[in-house]
Formats: sequence, structure tokens, C-alpha cells
Amino acid sequence: MKKFVFGAAALGAMLVTGPAQAANVIVNGGFESGNLGPWLESSTGGPIALGGFCPSQGRSWTVSTSGSATGCSPAGNPIEGSKAAYVMNDGPGNTTYSLRQSFILPSNVTGLNLSFLFSSVSSYSGGVRTFDANLLNSAGSIISNLFHYNVPFGDSSSAWDSATAFSTAANGFSGQQVFLEFRNFSPQAWTGPAGLGLDDVNLSLTTGVGTGGVPEPASWALMIAGFGLVGGAMRKRRVAPRVTFA
Repeated sequence: MKKFVFGAAALGAMLVTGPAQAANVIVNGGFESGNLGPWLESSTGGPIALGGFCPSQGRSWTVSTSGSATGCSPAGNPIEGSKAAYVMNDGPGNTTYSLRQSFILPSNVTGLNLSFLFSSVSSYSGGVRTFDANLLNSAGSIISNLFHYNVPFGDSSSAWDSATAFSTAANGFSGQQVFLEFRNFSPQAWTGPAGLGLDDVNLSLTTGVGTGGVPEPASWALMIAGFGLVGGAMRKRRVAPRVTFA
């Protein structure tokens, strides 16, 4: 990995304009409460239930200590804590399973960082099934697709994979309510079982220096210290003029 070292002057500029990392805004991202709240689940297709069985009834998002809670091909058992969220990635026809949680964007948001774990097991044919993470506006329309995964036609491994994403798409929605949504889609009915697990969801926001771009006092102090280092270095480099006598 390459490392880049900036001089003190560049450091001063970064202290003025550089982003600060905010705390995770997602509640119950590890599903350790034992239920989905405050996540909201919804499904389109049918018939779909929280406890449906493959291949007669779709099974929507639920929380469990076992990957068999998919109701289809079992995903991996939880590896972060004792619980995870599970969903069937199969269904009775053109089926979509959604899991979403809302939060308010700060007024000076400059970007968001998403990370999560997922376990996907599948054995199907026909149209490609997908798993996505989206940022939605308050009306439920997609602002940005943060993550896209084409579920393999044959994947017998229940191992957990990690996913990360960074986006600046939220910048134009400062101060508004938005949603993080996980959505898995099956375009055809019962062409083969598939199950999915989700765990350890984190969404942190990066923020700018504040309204009008005015740095906070601590940033001013660090910036001035940086300029002081530059001035000191320049003074040390000055060479006294040489005087000669005839």
C-alpha cells in the first residue's frame, strides 16, 4: 500500500476542508435484539409469510440464530453475535423482499460509508436473482444503488462475505429523512432454492466543516499550528548574506 505524506501547508488546508467521521446511524444492525425493529420488512409476490416454506410459500425477512431460517437453502449461522437476519431468495413468481430503516441526514453531510456481512446459498436456473443495497428518499425512490450482487446459479458455500460502499449521493438531501434498503429479487417462480443472511450492518456519515464552511475553533488552532511549522522551516532555510572586505 502506498503512503502519501503531505507537507504542513497541505495539512493546514486539509484541516479546514477535511471531513469528520460520524457515528453509526443504524439501530439494531446486528439484529441482536431478536427482532427486526426498527427495520421494516415488506414483500411483493405471494403468498409470502414470515414463516413460509420452500417451495410452496415465500418467506420474508426474519431474525434467527440459525441459517435455516431462510426457509430455503440454509445460509450461514451468525458469526457476529448470536443472531442475524434471514430471507428466502426464491418465491412464487416475480418476487421482491425488502428490508429498510430510516434516518435523518445532517445538514452538512458530505458522504456515507456502508458496511455489512452477507451469506448467500443458491441452486437455481432461469432469470438472475439479485441482492442490492439502496439509498432511498422519503418517497421510497432510489437515490443511489450502493451495492449490487448477482446471486450465482450454484453456490453451496454458506460462508459470510463482507461488503463496503462509499457514496456522495446523499449530499443533495441534507436535513431530510432517507432510507437504507436491502432488496433481494427473484424474477421467476420456484426455479430452484436460495437463501440469504444479513448481519453487522453499519452506516456512518461523513460531514463537512459546517454551515458556510467556517472551521471549528479546534480546526483553526491546528491550522495555525501547521502554518507555524511552515514559517519555522522557512526561517531555518534563510542564509545570511556574505560580506567581503577589500
